[in-house]
Amino acid sequence: MLLRRRSFFTSPQIRRKEVVSRRRSRRHASAFDENASPKESSSIKKVVVLGGGFGGLYCALKLDSLFATNTRGDDSGEKKKPTMIVTLIDTNEKFLFKPLMYELLNSDMEETDVAPLYEELLENTTVRFLQKEAMRVEPEKVLKTKSGSKVSGTGGEVIVRDVETKEEERVKYDYLVVSLGAKVDFESEKNFVKGAREFAMPFNGLDDVKRMREKIERLKEDGAERGERTVAVVGAGYAGVELALCLARWFEREDGLKDVKIKLVAKDGKVLSSATVGGKNAARKALEKASNVEIVDGVVGAIERSSSESSKVNISLTKGDSSLQTIESVDMCCWTVGLSAKLPTSENDWPFEQDPRTGKIVTDSTLKVAGYDRVFALGDNSIQREYEKKDAANREEEKPATAQVAFQAADYCAWNVWSAINKKSLLPFRYQHLGDMMTLGDKEAAVQFPVGEETTLDGSAAFALRRLAYLYRMPTNGQRLKIGRKWLSAISSNPSAFVGEVIEGLNSYTSSR
Repeated sequence: MLLRRRSFFTSPQIRRKEVVSRRRSRRHASAFDENASPKESSSIKKVVVLGGGFGGLYCALKLDSLFATNTRGDDSGEKKKPTMIVTLIDTNEKFLFKPLMYELLNSDMEETDVAPLYEELLENTTVRFLQKEAMRVEPEKVLKTKSGSKVSGTGGEVIVRDVETKEEERVKYDYLVVSLGAKVDFESEKNFVKGAREFAMPFNGLDDVKRMREKIERLKEDGAERGERTVAVVGAGYAGVELALCLARWFEREDGLKDVKIKLVAKDGKVLSSATVGGKNAARKALEKASNVEIVDGVVGAIERSSSESSKVNISLTKGDSSLQTIESVDMCCWTVGLSAKLPTSENDWPFEQDPRTGKIVTDSTLKVAGYDRVFALGDNSIQREYEKKDAANREEEKPATAQVAFQAADYCAWNVWSAINKKSLLPFRYQHLGDMMTLGDKEAAVQFPVGEETTLDGSAAFALRRLAYLYRMPTNGQRLKIGRKWLSAISSNPSAFVGEVIEGLNSYTSSR
């Protein structure tokens, strides 16, 4: 996704209202709990953020900056009292910068760069981190209106479970932010495919990257002695196309993998159906350039073992003309489709209204959960009511489930939580599409600008622009500095070659206009 510097990226409304500066020094929030008197503790608002993805982590960091107090105190030298404690809860110990999963998979980047520890990212903030799994939410008071809908204007408790011991505990909140993201859904009626859970390999998290890399290393060790080998990538959206091209470039240069064929399974044989014309053309050109990639028309109907003694699988497809086809003897099936909101399905566990079509939490335009004045939701697990009521013909107007949307929503959500605590008016979330970016593998990328259907830059220049954009969007200055140094070091080893590639890409772009 194409992203701008903060001064342009942040809403003008938020910029005008933002008056609180960051502190120069921080203390961990637990210190506030220990030192605060009972009277002071009651005035400290507890904000709990569920989910440490782009929406949750960036919202927590923004809240930290909005509520920051200078520990050096005022002119009298007296230290200011804290007004809020933010607690971030996630089942994982590491934050995953998902747009760079492909670079992590083929070892172009290190795990500490793409998946740093939350504790490290939050080290110089007042945000507390708990590695727990959110099980239930219990508001203190819930009333029912005459229409039967639930409303609440109080805080409550989140019941969380330790990921190792499975012991449960209660975490109190005055304000709650839900940003649990999306999960790979193999079970729902909409996404169920026979054999997918058993034989398909999802690509949505850090563990998925590790499992896929281990599988590819085993393929490499086996070499060509096992005969023809095939990797299937199911889904031709951004994730599927980027993964297929990442694998293609990797396999082309690795002994033991050069003979592996990649089958990209695309509905009706179409790639990037939601992209601009320029984006589709860039992807098509890159796929055609990769001699080891074949686009296969079809929708997966079932996956089963090739034989009882084999680890390979057969993938049954239904093509666009309703005819059937089977991709036989597949060594690895990569799954990039079928994501759904990561939320409990029991109403007792999750008291908030959920959209019957998507299962997502329903919010108003300010990201406040319907009926709950102190609960906000953003990201892949929420849907705004103004979109929920649209008919099927207009559903494409819903905000896409992308990191770019989560980045922007995090700023609005944090501001609105701050405003709610301080009894100020809330701002409606206004998403501004800034374009899209995708890797094409082997230090090439495509950048689709948000003007015109064909305004797309691809090649080495786009690769450099994509890297710079994601470097800026790293969650902390420390992370930006660490990764920036490594990238600059790589460029400095052969700067003339890098500059030449970028200039060549820009010349190619301008000559095509």
